[in-house]
Amino acid sequence: MIWHQYFTVLVTIMSGQYFTSTTVKNKGAAWFLSKLISKMEDGIIYFDDFGKIDFINGGACKLLGLKAEDIRGKSIRSIFPPNLDFFREVIYNNIKMSINGEAHSFKIHFFKSRQTLTTAINIAYFTDLSKTMLLQQNLKTLNAQYVEYTHDLVRYQDRLNKEASIKAEKENVLNTLINALPFRVWYKSEKGVYQKQNQLDLDRQGSLEGTIDSTDKVTVYEATARDTGEVGTYTSYEDKDGAEISLDEANKLTKEGEPVSTFDIMYIPIVQGKPPFKTLCIMVDMTKQRRLEQERNMLREQKFIHSRLEELGTMCGAFAHDYNNILGSQIGFCQLAQEMLPKDHQAYMFISEALKAAERGKTSLNELLDTIRGKASSATPAIVFAPYMIIEDVVKKISLTLPPTITVNSEDLDTSLKISGIVASLDRVISNLANNAIFAMKEMGGSLTFKLEATELKEQLVVPYVPPIPPGNYAKISVADTGTGMDSGTLERIFAPFFTTKAPGEGLGLGLSSALRLLKEGNAYFTVQTTLGKGTTFELYWPLVNENKEDSCPQS
Repeated sequence: MIWHQYFTVLVTIMSGQYFTSTTVKNKGAAWFLSKLISKMEDGIIYFDDFGKIDFINGGACKLLGLKAEDIRGKSIRSIFPPNLDFFREVIYNNIKMSINGEAHSFKIHFFKSRQTLTTAINIAYFTDLSKTMLLQQNLKTLNAQYVEYTHDLVRYQDRLNKEASIKAEKENVLNTLINALPFRVWYKSEKGVYQKQNQLDLDRQGSLEGTIDSTDKVTVYEATARDTGEVGTYTSYEDKDGAEISLDEANKLTKEGEPVSTFDIMYIPIVQGKPPFKTLCIMVDMTKQRRLEQERNMLREQKFIHSRLEELGTMCGAFAHDYNNILGSQIGFCQLAQEMLPKDHQAYMFISEALKAAERGKTSLNELLDTIRGKASSATPAIVFAPYMIIEDVVKKISLTLPPTITVNSEDLDTSLKISGIVASLDRVISNLANNAIFAMKEMGGSLTFKLEATELKEQLVVPYVPPIPPGNYAKISVADTGTGMDSGTLERIFAPFFTTKAPGEGLGLGLSSALRLLKEGNAYFTVQTTLGKGTTFELYWPLVNENKEDSCPQS
């Protein structure tokens, strides 16, 4: 028994000895005793010397799962196991009993209590050990939960500290990132107050944190993004002093040769809740890109024009050949008629005029054929352009039909080099070399590599099978494949017209011969290196254009 239980029983007994005596009729003490016993959660049963139950408290009823009226008057032996000694003071531990189908373990204490000097009563005091053990187990569980809660609290605090550290680190990374961006960035609150700027914007506008732009400086695109949540984009133009100008003014200054800066500006709303919204502004300097786009468009236009002229030349060549045969017949018949007619015949004069006209037509046709065959100088003017654009266009063109076993690499291109020539000519040369390389790798696969770099020849370069290259500054264009390579016999004849290693119907053998002609027209040179079974490398040497002269011409 627990100490407070013993104390309760002791108080009960003492109170019963004193307050229930027949000589002391103290109704208040009897009431206190009955209340005390009724409030006890442990069980108390009074029974006489014959085992008849006289009294049972509420705690006993709960522990036994019975009503008081069902127990009172019964024998104590019907409540507890009959093998127990009920009439002497004894304590039983761990008495197993079944209560409403559930197994319980009781601790039972039997003893006598004297009510008066002449009367005594038998008392059974019992406790449900299983309930006590359950309470102790619950207490242990609560203690363990408290310890776990304490650990969770420590872990939660550690997580909060870690999240705070991560947040600070993310803020640092964000600031580093926006400062590393190659364009201007700033951020405004819902009321248009500057909250953050990256370093480029700080260098341009200075620190504006906490300030608000005046109404005339807030564009309609920014207002739309803040009030409606729609992204606003537009293009802005600035003169050399940084003042914003219109598109017409920008075009006028460009024609006059004045520098004009072009910016793409985007206002991005941070949509949260209801408008107005916070806005993020990105301002990208597109001046160089716009200039490159214009140059690229000019090159593509020139290629398109040259391509159409080439198609027209092909059609004219076919027409010239057919019409040349007709004129030949006309001239022959006119000459035969002159031989058959006397010179003083009236028809002789008309035949002579017809012969002159036919001969003039034949001369014109011969000139046309010479132009088509390349014997006359091209009418297309040379321009200064960046050869890397042509290489990129060729790569895009061949990639559309490239077999999956062949890869193309064009990363090592010097975009700063400039050369002078006809765009379409360089395009045809590189395209022919690329197509031949792809043909050499179509069965086994491989890689096709384009390179563009500046090189300086301080002395004449002499290599087999090609003309020597004089000293000078050149843009060197390399086209290398890992195909089948060529033997010496093939290498000697690759530039001969109509020579080809392809099957009938796959090529005419005019690609490299026309490429050689185009290189000569551009005052350019080439070398070729090949290893049978390993691949071939063509290197084109095109004179560079520098700032002082249009051409960095090779030395004669």
